[in-house]
Amino acid sequence: MWCGSMSEESEKEKPVSRREVLKMIATGAIGLVVGAVAGYAAKPAEVVTKTVTSATTSTVTTEVTKTATVTETVTPPAPPVVTVEKPIVKEVPTPELKVAKVIAPKPELCAGCRLCELVCALTWEGKTDPAYSRIRIKEFFGGLIVVPTVCIPCADKVCVKVCPTGALSYDSKTGAIVLDETKCTKCGACFDACPAGALAPHPDTGLPMTCNKCSLCVNI
Repeated sequence: MWCGSMSEESEKEKPVSRREVLKMIATGAIGLVVGAVAGYAAKPAEVVTKTVTSATTSTVTTEVTKTATVTETVTPPAPPVVTVEKPIVKEVPTPELKVAKVIAPKPELCAGCRLCELVCALTWEGKTDPAYSRIRIKEFFGGLIVVPTVCIPCADKVCVKVCPTGALSYDSKTGAIVLDETKCTKCGACFDACPAGALAPHPDTGLPMTCNKCSLCVNI
């Protein structure tokens, strides 16, 4: 037994040569290759199924129309300031009545311009309407004949006589028929009695308009 044990220990302690090492490596490598090939051949083929999901991306273009309402307040320009100067109106002096006068119209010289009516109405009433004039232009035959009519006065002073209240009187200083408005009842008797038709009612008051002999109608 001792001999056997010595031989085994001697074998274990015997060094391995380089050739043997290479041989062992080669033998192991060949075994690995053969095993791998055999395992690959024995293993059934693996079928790989891949499911590909195709994702489709849809692009939707939405057109948005925006309507913008702009409210703009426009302030109109201020109107120009126009300064109007008030005309200077000269007062027409009231003629003085001193001497008794008689205005004697001459129809043959009258042109029918009615300027005398305008002056009379403007002077004593401040109006341009001939209805406010004490002298009146009467037309006959469609205006072919024009006759200026004014209080003369007549010799009989008929208007004074027919007045029931004594509202009319004769002024010997001026030669005019004078009316007392406080006594006049607007009866109209003087209008009918005047032979020349020279008296006429005032358009506003209805009182008889009498000529005061200012002679403005004569001087124009």
